[in-house]
Amino acid sequence: MFKENDIRPLDLQSEQAKHIKADIDYLLKEKEKFVDIDCPTCSNNNKSIKFEKNGFKYIECTECNMLYVSPRPTFDILKDFYANSVNYKFFNDYIFPSSIEVRREKIFKPRVEKVIKLCQENNIKTDDLLEIGAGYGLFLEEMTKTGAFNNISWS
Repeated sequence: MFKENDIRPLDLQSEQAKHIKADIDYLLKEKEKFVDIDCPTCSNNNKSIKFEKNGFKYIECTECNMLYVSPRPTFDILKDFYANSVNYKFFNDYIFPSSIEVRREKIFKPRVEKVIKLCQENNIKTDDLLEIGAGYGLFLEEMTKTGAFNNISWS
């Protein structure tokens, strides 16, 4: 097992907290443009507020128990946010590079082993593997090394 400090170095956490706060403030200044939504899973409009965190309401669908944020930023607000996030830039520039090998060893190699084991135990063909939202690609790098899947793709 590993500790959060292994993948988020302690000496960078206070600086990252400032960037996270800046990103939250950035989103909240657009709050009047947020849109109310029904459950993104089952489209039910019966919901209850579970809790609020950092100015966002977390809603639980009474039909399927999905937890989601509503009201939420519009597509355009999110597009702008992801393009300009100071926290994501900080993570990309400092946190990820300083923790890549720990992440590889403690998160992705065990995850690869688990996926292979589950496929074997359940007689799942390992012809093709598609990872949606591959991030930095560490999972696929490690899976490729095993040769367990014939074709590996990402989106």
